[in-house]
Amino acid sequence: MDAISCIEERQSVRKFLSKPIDRDLITKLVDLAGQIPSWKNAQPTRYAAIDSREILDRLAEEATPDFNSREPLNKWRRKRNSAKRDSRGVPN
Repeated sequence: MDAISCIEERQSVRKFLSKPIDRDLITKLVDLAGQIPSWKNAQPTRYAAIDSREILDRLAEEATPDFNSREPLNKWRRKRNSAKRDSRGVPN
């Protein structure tokens, strides 16, 4: 698959099956993710595969307040994005 096809055919997934994923596949995907290029080879990204519901629930609980703290910025973005714009996306 070439880069253009990859971009054109990509999809966002919003529904997930509750069926477990094979651990070998997860390991392979995490290993492959480590090969993704980074700016100046900085490699700032780290990956973790979590298969414990308890840990996932705790992570969600602890991350939510920080995520929601961006609400004032999000409110500003919504107002900015609702402004009338021309065909180039420039506000009128």
